[in-house]
Amino acid sequence: MATIAVGDVHGNLAALRNLLKTVIANLTAENTLVFLGDYIDRGPDSKGCIEEIVRLPKGAPFPVVTLLGNHEEWMLASMDGQVFQSERFR
Repeated sequence: MATIAVGDVHGNLAALRNLLKTVIANLTAENTLVFLGDYIDRGPDSKGCIEEIVRLPKGAPFPVVTLLGNHEEWMLASMDGQVFQSERFR
């Protein structure tokens, strides 16, 4: 039983797909794939990364856990018209 953690994709869909192709081939129902957040910003395809990550659990034979990173927190706060404040940056 293994837990594989993936973090800081930052909009790089090509790298995410390459990583998933390698990792998924070795996962079974007893394993868990955890995304640690920071799917967006910096890279050329934040939307594509989110779509890929959202689509993955629908066909995966293993559990997929997705967590919010600070970049997603910033985005959601901005969408609500809030000023993002995090204890990590004080």
